[in-house]
Amino acid sequence: MRYLHIFLFILFFSCEAHSQQVLFDGLSPTETSTLFKQIPSLQKTTVSLSIIDRAISQIMKIGRFEGVEVIRRNDGKYVIIASPLRRVRDILLEGNHAASDSQLLDIINIAKKENFEKRRILEVGERLKNFYGELGFFNAVIEVAFEKVDDSQMDIVFKITEGLPCKISKIEFRSANDDLDKRLTLKTKANIGKNLTSDQILRINQKITSFLMEKNYFGSEVKGPTTNYNEDKTQAYIIFEVTNPYRYQIFLEGVDSSQPFYANTDPFKYQKTPNQKRFLPTEGDVRRALVYSEGERSGIEPETDMTNKIRSYYLNKGFPEIKIESDVSQNDKEFKRNVTFKISTGPKVSIKQWNIDGRISRVPRYYISFIKNNSSELIQKGYYNREDLDLGQKNLITELRNQGFLMAKIQSTRIEYLGKSKSDAVITLNLDEGPLTQVRRLEFIGNKSFTDIELENEFLIKSNAPLRLQNLEKSIEKLKKFYLDRGFLEMKILNDEKEIVKYNEKGTHANIELKIYEGPQIRVKSIIVEGNNKTKSEVIRKSLNFEDGDILTPEKIEDSTLYLNRTGIFSRATITTLEQGTDVADRTVIVSVDERDPGLWRLGVGVNSERELTARAFTGLSYNNLFGTARGFSSRVDLSSNVADLNYLEHRVTFGYLEPFMFGTKIKGRVNLTRSDEVFNAYNRQLDGQQLVEILERNRIDFLLESDITRHLKLTWTAWGLDSRTNRELKNRCPDNTASVCSSTTIQIPNIGPVLDLDYRDNPFLPTRGNYSRLGIDYSAPFLVRAIGLDDTPGIEFVKLDGTYRHYFPIIAPRLIWANEFRSGYLSNLSNIKDSGVPTSHAFFLGSFSTVRGYDFTNDNNRIPKGSNVVNSNDETRLPVTSANEKIIKSDSYYYMVKTELRFPIWGEFGGVIFYDGGAVLVSGYHFQDP
Repeated sequence: MRYLHIFLFILFFSCEAHSQQVLFDGLSPTETSTLFKQIPSLQKTTVSLSIIDRAISQIMKIGRFEGVEVIRRNDGKYVIIASPLRRVRDILLEGNHAASDSQLLDIINIAKKENFEKRRILEVGERLKNFYGELGFFNAVIEVAFEKVDDSQMDIVFKITEGLPCKISKIEFRSANDDLDKRLTLKTKANIGKNLTSDQILRINQKITSFLMEKNYFGSEVKGPTTNYNEDKTQAYIIFEVTNPYRYQIFLEGVDSSQPFYANTDPFKYQKTPNQKRFLPTEGDVRRALVYSEGERSGIEPETDMTNKIRSYYLNKGFPEIKIESDVSQNDKEFKRNVTFKISTGPKVSIKQWNIDGRISRVPRYYISFIKNNSSELIQKGYYNREDLDLGQKNLITELRNQGFLMAKIQSTRIEYLGKSKSDAVITLNLDEGPLTQVRRLEFIGNKSFTDIELENEFLIKSNAPLRLQNLEKSIEKLKKFYLDRGFLEMKILNDEKEIVKYNEKGTHANIELKIYEGPQIRVKSIIVEGNNKTKSEVIRKSLNFEDGDILTPEKIEDSTLYLNRTGIFSRATITTLEQGTDVADRTVIVSVDERDPGLWRLGVGVNSERELTARAFTGLSYNNLFGTARGFSSRVDLSSNVADLNYLEHRVTFGYLEPFMFGTKIKGRVNLTRSDEVFNAYNRQLDGQQLVEILERNRIDFLLESDITRHLKLTWTAWGLDSRTNRELKNRCPDNTASVCSSTTIQIPNIGPVLDLDYRDNPFLPTRGNYSRLGIDYSAPFLVRAIGLDDTPGIEFVKLDGTYRHYFPIIAPRLIWANEFRSGYLSNLSNIKDSGVPTSHAFFLGSFSTVRGYDFTNDNNRIPKGSNVVNSNDETRLPVTSANEKIIKSDSYYYMVKTELRFPIWGEFGGVIFYDGGAVLVSGYHFQDP
C-alpha cells in the first residue's frame, strides 16, 4: 500500500508538470470568449500543438492582427501573443521641389489606412531614387523615417535631398557627312541646358528621326547616345553616331507626270486616255504614298521598303498585276543615292461577276454580300485585290464557325480574267459549310445555391440546339452577372474557354461543361467608415445603397461609390470587405474615403466685344461640408459694365444652400436666391441726345428637390419658385411720348415643374465623348402666388418646355473633339382673360453667349427675333419688344437652335473652338422676314 501511494503521488505531479494551459496577450475579452466557443479544447488543462495551430488560424481570420507568435514559458504554459495590425495614418514629403507631391504619391502608391509593411516602404524609397534619376537628379538622397502615432498607426516621412540636376552641356553628332552633322547640331541646339532625363533623350531621338525621314535620309541610323559626365554629374556631354548618312532622291518612270492632282474627286474616277478608260495615278499620288508617317522609320533596305509602299498603293487601287523595278546609283561625294522606280501598272481590274458554289445552306447572295462588307472599301467599290479578298474570305469562315458551322472552309478560289486587257475578273469560290454542330448536353458542376434549370435559363446556348460560339462568351458573362446580382461576389468559372466546349470526333456534336465556384453569398454584417476626419460617419452611411443585413452586390457597391464621389466632398471613395477572399458570408464592409478641401474661392476677370467693349468680373465662394454634415452653401457676385457705350455697372448676386438628406432619404433640397440688375434693352431712341436704356431688376427664390433616379438620370423638381421683376429706365427718364418704352412696372411670376437630366458623358466638366439630354417644364399660374398670401399679376399663366441634346464625338481623343448641340422649346399662354400673355422676360429669344453667339441680346437689331425701332409698331415682320414686363406672347411661340463646334488644342491647356450656330424663333401672329 505504501508503494501504491508513492506511485500515485509521482504520477500526479508528473501530469501537473506536463499540463499546458494556454494564455492570450493582445486579444480583447470578447475575442477571447469567441475563440473559446470556437475551440473549447483551449480551456482544458492539456492542449496539443494542433489545437494551438487552430487557435492561431482563427485569430488571423479576425483581420485585426499583422502577426501571431507563441511563447512557451518556463512553467510549461503557452502564451499566444497577437500583434495588432498597424496602419499608415499619413504620408509626409519633405524637400521635394522638382517633383510635385501628387507625382511622388503616385509613385509611392501607398494609401492612407493601408497595412504598414516596412519592407514594401523601403522598396518605395528605391523607386523614388530611380524616379529622380530619370528627372536628371543623379545625386538625390532619399531617407525614410517611421514615426509612431500610437500602437495601431504610423506616419511615413520621406526626406528628400534633391541636389543639383544634371544638365546637357553639349550635343555632338559624328558621321561621314559633315553637312548632316551641322544640320543635326543646329536642330537639337534648343535642348542644350535642359535637364538630362530619359524623356529629354527620347525627345531628342524623335526630333533627329523626324528630321532624317523628312529630309529623305531613309537609310540613316542613329546610334547612342554615349554620355560623358563631369566629376559631380551636373554636366553631360552627349554624342550620337549616324551611320549611312545618304540622302535619297527618287525618280519615277511609268507614271504620268503631266496629269494634274485630283482635287475633291473620287480616287477611283476614270481618266480618259487615247486608247482606253483607266485610272491613272499621278506622280504626286505615288510620291505621297512614299511619305513616311510620323514616327515611322524605314528598314535596313529603304529601296525595298519604298518598293513595297508603291506596290501596296497600286494594289489598294485595284492594279493586281503591278510590276516594279528599282535602280540605285550612289554619289559618295555629295552623300546622295538616286533611286529610279520603273513602274508597269498593268490593267485596273474590276470584279465583273461573283460565283459561289459548293455545300451551302443559304443563297449565294448572302456570302457575296458578307465578303464585300467585311473585306475592304476597294472590294465594295467593285475592284479586285487579292489580299482584300483573302481577308473577306477569312472573316466569312470565322462568322460561319461562330454560327455553329465548325467545319466550314473555302475549298478553292479561282480568278478568271476576261478580255484582251484582262481588266475584268470573275471570282469563283467553292465553299463547304459542313454540318451544323448541335449541343448535346449542357452541364453545370459545383452549383449548390441554384438548380441547373435556373442556370440554363440564364444561358443563351441551349441543349439540342445549334452551337453558336458568339453566344458562348455572352452566356458566361450573363451567368456571372446572375450570381453577382445575388451577392456571390467571388463566383468564378474554374475551367477556361478551351475546356468548356468538348466536341465529338466529327465535330457534329458538342457538350458544354461549366465548373463553377460559387463562393459565399455575402451579407453586410457591419459597416466601418475610415478616412473621414471632418465628415460625420452618419453622412457616409446615409449615402450608401445598403445597410446591415443586406445582400451585397456589385451594383450596390458601384452606386454607393458613385454617390459618394458625386457629393463633391471626397476625392476618393472605395468600398471593400474585411474578409475578402475567405469563406465568411457575413462580412464587415469597409468604406474608405479621402476628403477634399470643402472650401473653394474663385475669381475671374475678362473683356469682350459686346457693344464695342464690355468688362466683366466675378468672384465666388462655396463650402460643401458644413460641420461635417455634407450641407453646403455657394455664393457668387458677377459684375459687368459696357465701358464703351452704356457705362452702367450691371450686377448679379446669387446664394444657394444645400440640404443633402431630405425626409431621411437621399433626396437633396436646395434653396437658391438671386438678386440682379441688368440691361435688358438698349433702344435706338434717344432723349436729350442720350440713349434710352431699360434696366431689369430681378429678385428670385427657388425651392428645389433633387433625386438621382439612376446613375445616369436625375430629377430636379421646382417645388415652388417666385421671380419678381421690375423694369425701369436707366436714369428714370420717362416722357409721355415714350411711356410704353420705359414705364416702371413690377410683376410676380411663380413657377413649379420638373427638370430631367440624362447624362452619358465621360466627364461632366470637360467631356470628350458621350451625350447629355435635358428636358425642363415650367408652369406658372396666379394661384401659386396667392397660396402664400402675396399679390399676383393678373393674366400670367403659361407653360414652357425647353429641351437640350448634346453629343460629343472624339476625332482624336482627348484633344480634338466635335461637339454638337440641339435645343428646342415651346411656350403657350394659358390665360383666357383680357390683356393676358407671357412677359417678354420669359419669352424665347436667341443671342448672347449661350445661344447664338455673336449676337447681342440687348440690341433691337441683333436680338432674334428682331425688335421694332418704332414704339407700338404694327409691323408683323418684327416683334415689338417695348418692355421686359410687357405680356408679349399672346398665343404661343417656339424655337429651335443648332450649335456645332470643333474643339482643338493650341498650347498646353489652352485650346480653341471653331463653331457654327444657327436658330430661329417663331411667334404665332407674326410672320418674320428673318426669324
